[in-house]
Amino acid sequence: GDGTVLGSLDNEFDAVLVTDAAVLIIVVSNFGHGEPPDNARRFYAWLTSDERRGDELAHVRFALFGLGNSEYGDNYQHMARSMEARPLQVR
Repeated sequence: GDGTVLGSLDNEFDAVLVTDAAVLIIVVSNFGHGEPPDNARRFYAWLTSDERRGDELAHVRFALFGLGNSEYGDNYQHMARSMEARPLQVR
């Protein structure tokens, strides 16, 4: 549709921060021991940064879909769980 952007988190999240009517759909997997995939490292570093204000995503409606293998135990859905806990968190 009009204004739809499809891309990796690292390449497109700046646009989401300045859009008033943003709907963000995140599909994320784990890598290794629960680390972000290569195309989400910058976004995840920003999301978990102590320098983040915490209200940058307050205007964004989002859906989160985590991909993973339950055989990874404690790391199963680590990225999705940690991303879900952070967007509106104020530091």
